[in-house]
Amino acid sequence: MFRKSVVKYLIFFLFIFIGSILYFQWHGYSSGQKKQEVEKASQTITIEHNNRTFYIKQVIHPLSSGTYSIEWPSGLENLKCIVGEKQQKCIWENENKSKLKVNSDRITFQYELKENGNQVAFLLKDWFFKLSPLKIADSKINLIEKQYKHGNWVTSSNNTTIKQKKWINYFVFTYKGQATNLYWQNNELVGEKLNDWLTIYHQKAINLPSINMSLIENLIKKPNPIAVIMTNSYPQTLLPSILILNPNASPQEIEERISREIIKLTLTFKTKEEWMSDIIVSAQLKRAVGSNKAKKMYENLTATIGEEKLNRWVEKIFSDTPTMTSEKLDQIFEKTTGYGTTFFSDNHIYELPMKPFITFDPRSISVNGKEVSGLHLYSYQDKKYLSFLKLAKALGYEIKNNEQEQSIILTSGENQFHFYLQGKTFTFNGDKYGLLTNPFFKLIQDYFIDINWVKQIFNTKISETNKEIQIFD
Repeated sequence: MFRKSVVKYLIFFLFIFIGSILYFQWHGYSSGQKKQEVEKASQTITIEHNNRTFYIKQVIHPLSSGTYSIEWPSGLENLKCIVGEKQQKCIWENENKSKLKVNSDRITFQYELKENGNQVAFLLKDWFFKLSPLKIADSKINLIEKQYKHGNWVTSSNNTTIKQKKWINYFVFTYKGQATNLYWQNNELVGEKLNDWLTIYHQKAINLPSINMSLIENLIKKPNPIAVIMTNSYPQTLLPSILILNPNASPQEIEERISREIIKLTLTFKTKEEWMSDIIVSAQLKRAVGSNKAKKMYENLTATIGEEKLNRWVEKIFSDTPTMTSEKLDQIFEKTTGYGTTFFSDNHIYELPMKPFITFDPRSISVNGKEVSGLHLYSYQDKKYLSFLKLAKALGYEIKNNEQEQSIILTSGENQFHFYLQGKTFTFNGDKYGLLTNPFFKLIQDYFIDINWVKQIFNTKISETNKEIQIFD
């Protein structure tokens, strides 16, 4: 009996022990999962504009306890940073106050910014605090204008409410996501809403130019709101979601500016590859724009594949992940057209000459039963080509390249080919042969050979399946 009771107790405690381990393991795992998720919060910002000073109160909540990196507004004065409902002072993690420790679900910044500019127009930019890693899900700005009775405040909000009182004007701006910059000018601005994400503001005396937004709208998802301000009261300025343009800007320039802004808001290119976004702008507007290289690449694309395939490529870019690279542009091109290419990754360095657009069959190629990595069947000017040196190596030839003579010698056992790359002749074991056309063409540093001549010169057989191209000698 005693032994049975001991066994029962041991089993009972064993269950408790195992259960405790499983609980803490799961708790640690689920906590880790929460940390990996990007935290989201809301913010409300109240601005009182008086005595040429902006008195600002920014409240962000809900927050999780932890340490946040802080991006400060430029030129602020008299900062008060408090956390929680009990108005506790903020705890800074370092001397330059770039990291902040938060132990409450909300944080409040109160500070002042001096009005920089004249009484005709000014721009309020880089004016609020930003925390990371933290994503702002929605924002609300309550602006109380006591300084100027007349004039307009403009921003790229989702909704705008204006209430004009005898001595004070109220503006309420709401955003899906982060707040943006604010623009004011004393002359009245007329806002014309072109669609649910684009509003163009202009002075009454200025006629709004006719721009064609259908070209852009047909190829993109709905972006965050964009405000275009046509005015001569302020220098031309291009900021996220706000474009201040000269009223004499042509419709073509306005379309290009808007298209570029959409790309900036929706796609993030690698540094030094940002210039490639103009290829997408060109495809949207159906005309070559931007740098000389971007124009040449667009013209090369349209001349080869046409606008329909190019449109499908652009649509897929905007429906894919926001992070964009030259390699990703190649991959999306293959997904939407069925053609493989390295056109964008080959040309990603702006300073180098443009390599022409060629496509390759995405199927793998095997030579004598062995798959050859990097060997592709290329299409160029309605002909099919293989990389000559890669093919020769896969066929088992030793290669000797004579750059001065522009010839290549291939040796395998007792057999030797001597090819003259700029002519229509070659020798095989000392015997000279003539060809009707030159089977080679050179692209940058690589030579390609017409697949039909591969069959005749090397006496190979080529068979194809849905997934593979097979070459046998």
